[in-house]
Amino acid sequence: MFRTRIWIVVSVALVLVVVVCLCEKYVLATAWGNVVLNLVSDFSFVAILPVVFGLLYRGMIADVRNFFGVERQTPIQVYISAHKDPTTITERVLTAAEREIADELTSRLKRQFPAAIIDSWARLSGIDLEVPEVVIKGSPLAEVKEWPYAGGLILIGGPTRNKLAEFYLRAGDPWVTFDDGKKRFLVRREEQAQREEMKDSGSLAVLQKLIIDGRVVVFAFGFGEDGTCAAVRHLASEWQKLAKKHPNKGFAHLLKVDSRGEIRVLEEFPKPPRVSPGNTVPA
Repeated sequence: MFRTRIWIVVSVALVLVVVVCLCEKYVLATAWGNVVLNLVSDFSFVAILPVVFGLLYRGMIADVRNFFGVERQTPIQVYISAHKDPTTITERVLTAAEREIADELTSRLKRQFPAAIIDSWARLSGIDLEVPEVVIKGSPLAEVKEWPYAGGLILIGGPTRNKLAEFYLRAGDPWVTFDDGKKRFLVRREEQAQREEMKDSGSLAVLQKLIIDGRVVVFAFGFGEDGTCAAVRHLASEWQKLAKKHPNKGFAHLLKVDSRGEIRVLEEFPKPPRVSPGNTVPA
C-alpha cells in the first residue's frame, strides 16, 4: 500500500511538472505564477528524492547481500574458534584475539553498510530493505557433520580449532587450505595435479570465499593469531572491492604478513587473465 501511494505521489509530481512546463508562459504571466512554480518544484523534488535514494540504497545493499550470501531478514553469522577446557565453568573457551578482531570487523561492517539516512529514504520510497545484522558466535566444540544454516557465514580461525572451518574446507574445493599435521598451507593451482605445500607458512594467511551447496562461506585465518587478525582486517578493508571484482563468485587471497603486521597479497585465485601487450582484458 505504501509503495503504491509513493508512486502515485511521484506520478502526480511528474504530471504537474509537465503541465507547468507546457503552460510556463501563462503561469509566469500571472501574479501568483512564481509562487505556483516554486510550490510545484518543491513538491516534485520532495516526491522524487526518496525514489533516487531508494535506488541508490538498492544498489548498495545488493553488494552486501551478494558478497556475504544473505537474504532479507537473514543475519551474517561470524563464528570464531572455540575449544574445550574442562577447568572452566562452561568448559568452553573462545580465543580472545579472535573475539576482539570479530568485534572490530562487526563495527567496521556496520559503518560500511548503507547509512541510516539512506535506509530511511529507501523506506519512504516504498523499498523495504534492511541492513543485515552481524552476529558473533563461537564455533561448535564437536566435529561438524552437517550444517543446515542457509545464510552467509564468516569463519574466523582455521581448521585447527574452528570446527566449522574444518567442515567447510573439507566439504568444498578450496584454493587454499591448511594441513594441521604438517603445519603448512596447501595451495591448489590448476596447472598442478597436487596441492603445493607452502614452505614459509608461518608468515601466511588467507582470505577466501567459497560457495558450497548454495551457501556463501568466507574464511579468514592465518598461521597463529597475528595471521588470523591480519586476514580479518584484509576482509574489512577489501570486501567492497572484491564484491565488484568477483560478483557472486568465489575467490582466494593468499596473504603475506610481515613482523609489523603489514599485509600484501602474495597470490590471487582464480588468477586474473594474462594481458599481452596490445591486447585488452576480455569482459
